[in-house]
Parts: sequence; structure tokens; C-alpha cells
Amino acid sequence: MGRQREGAGEVSKRPTTGGAPGLSAMRGLVGYLRDRSIGFKLGLIMLVPTLATVVVGFGALATNISTAHDADRARILAGLSGDAGLLVHDLQDERAAAIMVLTAKDGDTQKTATATYNGLFKASDGASKDYTTHRAALTGLLPPSFRALLSSIDDQLGSLPTLRQQLVNGGSQIIPSTATFRYGNLISSLLAIRDSSSQLAGDSALSYEMRAAAAISQAKEYQSEER
Repeated sequence: MGRQREGAGEVSKRPTTGGAPGLSAMRGLVGYLRDRSIGFKLGLIMLVPTLATVVVGFGALATNISTAHDADRARILAGLSGDAGLLVHDLQDERAAAIMVLTAKDGDTQKTATATYNGLFKASDGASKDYTTHRAALTGLLPPSFRALLSSIDDQLGSLPTLRQQLVNGGSQIIPSTATFRYGNLISSLLAIRDSSSQLAGDSALSYEMRAAAAISQAKEYQSEER
């Protein structure tokens, strides 16, 4: 009559599986630790915070190194900008004296102008040396345009003695407009370095001061050109 239930009285069994790999590994680790000594277990417990401390300390050290590098770079850029400003001032004086040499109407006037011109070299060379020192200390990654500007200034400073010699020898090989252009080009490049350095300094307060100083130098150059 009634439909008999198959397997009555038998306990149903679920198929067993091998389990997830992570669970098996955990069971193995628990079994391994169960057989270890108390000293080993305590050492393992202490190892975790020790490793965490080392990792955190290393991260802090890396941050401090990066901060120190940025501060050093900002200091060098500020020095480079200041040196460029002083060199600009001296070169403006040289340019004015060079024009006096080239436009002298008689021998006595030219002799006096040449002596004045010669007397300005020491100050300019001193400022150039200071600039070159900071420029040599500037290492690390720099924008290609900034590196190109530095190289251009290096070349122009290297050719400055030749320009001076031509002027001192009577200026027969050079005309006033050429001298004005060459001095003006070097001065403009140095002013550009001041502006670019303020953008790369990475310190907002320092960058503001550097930009303000660069703006003053630029205004002085405009006035110098109008003389």
C-alpha cells in the first residue's frame, strides 16, 4: 500500500571534499604550532609587532630622506637664484660700461671708459664663481627646459672673456648693438633661471620670496635697457 522509504533507519552521509587550500594550510599551521614549545610560540608572537615596527620605521626613514633631499634642493635653488640676481646686477654695469667704450668720441674718453670697464670684471667674475658653485651642486631630476637653460648660461659665461677682450682691444671687431645683444641675452637667461628656480623650489613661502625677487630684477632690467 504505502510507498516504503528507501534506506529507512540509515544515517545520510554528505560527500566529503578535500576542503579549500587555505583551510588545509591553516589546519597544517595549527598542527605545527601545537607541537612547538612555549618559548617558540612567544617568540613568534613577539616577531609580528617587531616586523611592524621595522616596516613603519623604514617608511618614516624614507619620508625623512625625501624631505631632507627636497629641503636641500630648495636651498640650492634659492642660492642659485640669489647668485643669478647678483650676477645680473654686475653684468648690467658691465654692459653700460661696454657701450661707453664703443661710443667714445676720442682717445682719452675711450681710455677712461676702458679702465672703468676693466675695473668691473672682478665683481662679475666673483658673482659668476658663486653662481657656478651652486649650479654644480644642483643634482637630481630636473626639467629638460631647465637643464637646457643652465647649459645655455654655461656657454654664454664661457664666451664672456672673448667678448671682453674684443671690447678692450678697441672694439674694432664688434659694434654696440652686438655687445648689447650678447650681454642682454645672458642677462635674460639668468633672469629666466630665477623665475624657473622659484617654481622648482617646492616650498611655497620660499617660492613666493624668490618670485618677488625675480620680479624686482626683471623690473630693474627694463629700466637698465631704457638708459
